[in-house]
Amino acid sequence: MISQCKTFAETKLWQRHVLCHRKNCSGGTLMARKYIKRLLIISVGFIGLGFGLAQGTPLSTSQELSGEVSAAVTDWINKGKVYLSGGQFEAARESFEEAIALNYKSSEAHFGLGLAEYERGDYPAALFAFSEVARLYPEFFDGHFNKAITLSKLRRFDEAAETFATAIEEADPEASDEQKIDAYLGYAGMLKRIERFADAAEAYNNALELRPGDTELAYRKGEALYLDGNGLEGLADLIELETQTSDYRVSALISDIYIQNEQTDYALHALERSLRKAQGAADSKAESFLSMKLGLLQTSLGQDEEAMASFGRAAAADPSSWEAHYHYGISFLALGQPESALGSLQQAQALNPDSPEVNLALASTYDAVGMTNEAAQISQIIVDLLDSDELSALEQDELATAKFFLAKADFMQGDFETAMDKFEDVIAAKPDDSIAYTWAGLAAYTLEKYQTAIKFNEAAVAIDPENIEAKVNLGSSYYKATDYENAAIVYQLLIKANPNDAESFYNLGLSLLAQNKPEQAKEALTKASELGFTAASQTLAQYF
Repeated sequence: MISQCKTFAETKLWQRHVLCHRKNCSGGTLMARKYIKRLLIISVGFIGLGFGLAQGTPLSTSQELSGEVSAAVTDWINKGKVYLSGGQFEAARESFEEAIALNYKSSEAHFGLGLAEYERGDYPAALFAFSEVARLYPEFFDGHFNKAITLSKLRRFDEAAETFATAIEEADPEASDEQKIDAYLGYAGMLKRIERFADAAEAYNNALELRPGDTELAYRKGEALYLDGNGLEGLADLIELETQTSDYRVSALISDIYIQNEQTDYALHALERSLRKAQGAADSKAESFLSMKLGLLQTSLGQDEEAMASFGRAAAADPSSWEAHYHYGISFLALGQPESALGSLQQAQALNPDSPEVNLALASTYDAVGMTNEAAQISQIIVDLLDSDELSALEQDELATAKFFLAKADFMQGDFETAMDKFEDVIAAKPDDSIAYTWAGLAAYTLEKYQTAIKFNEAAVAIDPENIEAKVNLGSSYYKATDYENAAIVYQLLIKANPNDAESFYNLGLSLLAQNKPEQAKEALTKASELGFTAASQTLAQYF
């Protein structure tokens, strides 16, 4: 018989006389221009594991053992099964170990031991047990299947894919069609993990042949083709599928395929059509998701105001969606309205407090509205969340940005030495960040470490020649370090960029005076005075 199936979200492994498989969870994709990483949720397909092998796995040595020993083996196995069903996994493990000690070739004992170890959370031990089932009885589906599941739990995705393939090869005659489908689902999930999307699409197609008309399998096949860059191959089937299901993911995927092929008008029409359908069906979750997809597409097309309206509709349709509030807040930031962004991002953070990107967007918004202490508090949350030696490039960038806000808070509180040290940490992580160099230079300048300030500001300008703040600070640092010639050069560059820069004319005049060039100094100071810089008039009166 086929056991009752449970969802991937449930945690209890259901014990039946055949394998019970958890269905894969499929996610969607979210994108945005800033502070947002593309999240592609690919299902792995962990399943509930039953004990006992399907269709009466033989105990290969049962005829060779004495009746007394054979009875003892059976007794220990039966005890293990009872302990498993009662959730006493430690006792179950001990029982199966006793059975193995009497008959190492007992497939049921190894299989039961694997289940007990899996339930105990000792996945390496479970892997060994299931591997022994697969080694001792290579023709049986169950051992390979559960070995693959455990490998996926250990995130050894390449090996898991290979083992699922072996399970599929050994499926006949033992496995039912439903078990074969679950094996194909597990195989496809691992192939997606290792980015073999074309092979994943083929696996989903094989599952579809066993279960024709399954809309979920059809969707996943189309998604895999899209991820492989060949979405058009599945577009016709997806458009047909859209007429058969209310699943909004299908409409979103159709839109993604149009975008993949640079057909943005078709993508917009597909999303608007599916959005109208969701609204007509009063499906608020679908309306929110599709509105977000529409907003992201509008953002990519530079339609920021339209995108804001779409994100606002998404948040209103599903107030429990952190993504909707997040994107709505980001849309205000894109229009230069951080004050308006604050409420939405606070709501997103309340709904998803463990998201580094949400916290980073909120910290950035606090910083933009001058709430430096609040920015630092949120940034510390990010630092705590990303306390790991194994971070992705994106996570490393998020961590460095959070540390930047912490350093800035120290600076604003007057702890310039600590601030400079922290800015240097940011620079080490982001050596091309002109702003971090600028703030490090400002901290050094405040500490009267002018040569250090020169070094930081020179680097900032080299990275970004348009960084006016760094140029101004560089000129001031040169002047304080009595390098008047280089100070004058910097101020001349600033004046060239902005001929009405009265302050730079004034500072140029002072630099020329310090070099004993009175005529040139007078000319620069006069220009500064004409532009309304009061101090220039006073200096002219003093020296000329």
